[in-house]
Amino acid sequence: MKRTVVISIKVPLGLVSALDELIRKNYFQNRSDAIREAIRRLVTEYRKFDREEFRLGFLPGYR
Repeated sequence: MKRTVVISIKVPLGLVSALDELIRKNYFQNRSDAIREAIRRLVTEYRKFDREEFRLGFLPGYR
């Protein structure tokens, strides 16, 4: 089993309602699965952005 860490966050009610709707539509089994997927996608997008900046010659902190 992969090692996991519990984190606590505050989320606006509207986002929780939208998240629960995705779960009702069987896109995800539960909130944890949905949030993990959202974090994976966020990290992937930022990594792409970082690689693109590197390719273009930008340095972090010098935008």
